[in-house]
Amino acid sequence: AKDNVLGGPGRGDRNVVSGNKVYGVVYYGHCTRNTTQGNYVGTDITGTEALPNATGICVDCASHDNVITGNVISGNTSYGMFFVTRGTEGNRLQGNYIGVDATGAAALPNDIGMVVSTGATDNLIGGEEPGQGNVISGNTQAGLMITNRLTKANRFIANLIGTDAAGSQAIGNRHGVVISTYPEANLLQGNVISGNRSSGVVIVEYAIGNVLVGNRIGLAAEGDRRLPNEVGVVIDEHAEGNIIGRQGEENHVRGNTAADVLLLPGAGPDNTVEHNRTGRGGEAR
Repeated sequence: AKDNVLGGPGRGDRNVVSGNKVYGVVYYGHCTRNTTQGNYVGTDITGTEALPNATGICVDCASHDNVITGNVISGNTSYGMFFVTRGTEGNRLQGNYIGVDATGAAALPNDIGMVVSTGATDNLIGGEEPGQGNVISGNTQAGLMITNRLTKANRFIANLIGTDAAGSQAIGNRHGVVISTYPEANLLQGNVISGNRSSGVVIVEYAIGNVLVGNRIGLAAEGDRRLPNEVGVVIDEHAEGNIIGRQGEENHVRGNTAADVLLLPGAGPDNTVEHNRTGRGGEAR
């Protein structure tokens, strides 16, 4: 399947893809250069009430270089978004609402907002241009899970994880981001990861060499106003070689209720936590 378009930029182009027993939309078997845009996936026609699929959108089996943009992917009983298997690469997920309703101001939860798993590589979730970041908030469990072996080199840039679409009010996931079970060298940069009910970021279970730079964890998108997680960043369970902050790319990990950064005894070696701004005064540490 190549060069197909589901939906479009106008209101009249929208599809409502809801109420299905398994997937709303599935890319399967080397699908490439397809666009899914502007649809409601897991909601009713208003975009404010759940009409769930099990999983909203699944990109699977080496489907690559597809674009998923401007959709409401909410209200689903399992995952909102799922990128999975080796060869699933080069896909772009931009400007979507995942776990909130069409207003961007109220929760409409999936169980988990998005899962990137089992060998999906080099996908872009968000982006540096205005409007490319996704809102991944209000989900029952994690907003974002990055998990399993060979899941590497995915980029998560300028998303709002745990807030409303303005980045100013909390619409928490349980955890903002969970990185677990051997994922490697994934990048989280320039995200707001705030307002989540438990942890902002959890790095566990042999997660290796993942990088968090330039994020705001525990603060609103603008200014120094607190929008706390319970804990900002947790590292445990043999996670090793992960980088939290770099010179000139510090994270602002501040205002969290219990702790900003929690490096537990079960963590593996060579985790680096430096050049971040933490504590009440935001000192670089």
